[in-house]
Order: sequence, then structure tokens, then C-alpha cells
Amino acid sequence: MWIVGLTGAIGAGKSTIACQFQSLGVPIHCADQEIHRLLKEEETIKENVRNRWPGVIVGGDINRSLLAEVVLEDPQQLRELENILYPNLAKSQKSFLENHQKIKTPLVILDVPLLMEVGLYKYCHKAILVEAPFLIRRWRVLRRSGMPIEKLKKFESQQFSDEIRRKHADFIIATGRGKRSSLEMVKRILVILERETAPAWEGRWPRILKREPYEKRNRS
Repeated sequence: MWIVGLTGAIGAGKSTIACQFQSLGVPIHCADQEIHRLLKEEETIKENVRNRWPGVIVGGDINRSLLAEVVLEDPQQLRELENILYPNLAKSQKSFLENHQKIKTPLVILDVPLLMEVGLYKYCHKAILVEAPFLIRRWRVLRRSGMPIEKLKKFESQQFSDEIRRKHADFIIATGRGKRSSLEMVKRILVILERETAPAWEGRWPRILKREPYEKRNRS
């Protein structure tokens, strides 16, 4: 079973590429969606967040926008939140892989924004990097509700640059030329992988996800 990691900067079009793979029958595990579920449904996580950041609770629920604003101001607080969330995320990813291995799925994709930053690319057989020029990414991101340019810069400062990501990527999909162009690239990758023998997966997956040192991140 091919385990393929999918990553890219905010606004690069990663979600679109994930949907294109999914439309072609490839199962997707989305880290962002799982994080949202954990913050909404997992009582232990909700309690830990309430105790640590009581100001982000609105109407009894965690306001993700407020939480993001708080932790993006302080890398140490961001690490605290990741330490609360990431063990459950890793557990969910491994369960996803085990389930698809049992039913002999030929290829699965793990959609992980921090695939490179936490070293998950080392556990994947292949890694796909989604890229777009910064001006296009900025235009896409600023169209989103509650995402001003200052918040975009804070997100960027906590992630690797594409220059670093490329060092660990096996495929690069450019999204600046429209969905038709990117879909052709998605199909091309599937053809390449179908021609190769899918490697065996022996169940190796980390229990703890931790970032590389902060100093190695994108300071732009």
C-alpha cells in the first residue's frame, strides 16, 4: 500500500488537490479536519484547552479563531497546544492506515500541512508538495473570513518555506494554472505509482509528532 503525504503552504491549493485525488477514488485522511473534530468532540482535549486558555471558550465551546490568535503570538503556547492535540492525531492517522491495509487499498493520502515540519514525510513512501506563487496564495487566503494579512504572516512564520519543503518532496503540483492543469498532474502521479509495485507497510508510525527547532522555520 502506497502511503503518500500531501502538504503545502497555506493558500497553495492543497485542499483542492486532496479533493481531486478523492474524486479519483483515493482515500484521504485530512489532519486539519481531524484537529477540528478533536477540538469539538474529544472531552479530554476540550478540558485541557479550557484549563489552559479559558479566554477562548465562547458559549461553552472552543472558538478556534480565538485559540489560533492566542497561540500564534507565542511559539511556546503553540507547542503546548500541539502536545495536547498531536498524540490523538497520530493515533487517528495510524488507525486510518491500518484500516486501509486490512482491505488492501492500493494507495492512501495523508493531507498534513506540517508534513515536513514534524518529520512525517519520513514515514510516507512518497511526498507531494502543492505550490502556488505567493501573490496567488495571499489572494486566496485573504478571501477567507477572519484571515487578515497579519494572521497569514503569523501562520507563515511557523512553517517551512517551499525551498525547504522541496528537499523532501517526490512530486510537486503547481496550482497557479487552474484546476484542469493540476488535475492532469494528479492523474500523472497516479499513473506513475500504479506502474510501480506498492511497498509493504509494517505498521511503523510515530506516537509523538514534534516540530524541528523553531529557528529552522520560515521567517519571512
